[in-house]
Amino acid sequence: MMGGAAQGSRFTTLLAVEVPAPLILYALLGCLDLVFSKIAFSLGVNEGNPAMNVALELGLFEVSKALLTILVVAVGLVLWHLAYVRRIMLVTNIGMSALVLFHIYGVSLHI
Repeated sequence: MMGGAAQGSRFTTLLAVEVPAPLILYALLGCLDLVFSKIAFSLGVNEGNPAMNVALELGLFEVSKALLTILVVAVGLVLWHLAYVRRIMLVTNIGMSALVLFHIYGVSLHI
């Protein structure tokens, strides 16, 4: 009985990973980028990223966006203790914010 409780405790500890706010923000911005990209595609806009354009043509756009976002967050979790990774995430979040604002502006032109 005691062993089961200890295993449950370790499992709970495993699930209680503290995710730094910049990584959560990156994931949210990635989701917004996906949503606004889909809206832009429905308005006839072409994908500007050549690699993601190939994924779009193969019908793998959503899967690619999700996997890339998960990969960035996972690597960020592992390497968060490194100061330069925290700086990279700051710059990345600024860039992703600009991209989402660009999407919002672009979609507003089509409404």
